[in-house]
Amino acid sequence: DDHISFFLRVPNPNSELCVSCHDANAEHVGARNHPIGVDMEGAWPPELADAHSERGRDHDVTCQSCHTPHGTGLSDLLVMPVEQSELCAACHSGHVATAEGDWPLSHPVNLIPEEGTDTRSLVEHGGRLGEGGSVGCLSCHSTHSGVADDGVLVMDNSDDALCLLCHGEMTSLDHTPHALASTAPDLSNVQGRPAASAGSCSGCHLPHGAMGPMLWAR
Repeated sequence: DDHISFFLRVPNPNSELCVSCHDANAEHVGARNHPIGVDMEGAWPPELADAHSERGRDHDVTCQSCHTPHGTGLSDLLVMPVEQSELCAACHSGHVATAEGDWPLSHPVNLIPEEGTDTRSLVEHGGRLGEGGSVGCLSCHSTHSGVADDGVLVMDNSDDALCLLCHGEMTSLDHTPHALASTAPDLSNVQGRPAASAGSCSGCHLPHGAMGPMLWAR
């Protein structure tokens, strides 16, 4: 591994040098950060290889998988753009639906919200919009400042608060049988999560790993 650490103060194959300063961005405690040290099974995505992204000694995800210390001209020293979820999609292709008609199993990204959608509240809670105000991966997820112990979300979604920032019209279901968190709290979706803890939306819909059109959760 000497070639990996050429001219560095300490070896850095698994981001040891990075973490010595940026430890707060490396700890996956309470799901605040995207995890590192996770085995990236299979071949390294060609998009990342072309961007000179690096993986660790045991094919682990490292800081250098997404960042490069000397920059590429992109924000946050990223190896690929994120405005249209390109970097996220390189690894999470099975969870990112970017083409129209190709999103029955995941919430679509790179789409402009319908007119009247209050995306301002989403941004105020830490969500980021892509080109032209489009919704992307970073609209719901935060790689280094997630606040919920559930998929590095920008905010806690146990009471559907995150979903309702964009889908506020669905509050009309609060006092109907579809308010599953109160009417059927033990009803679990395909992921085994009950409505009482995952929220009413999750009883019928899932943003990732859905069962079919309309993001069905069962």
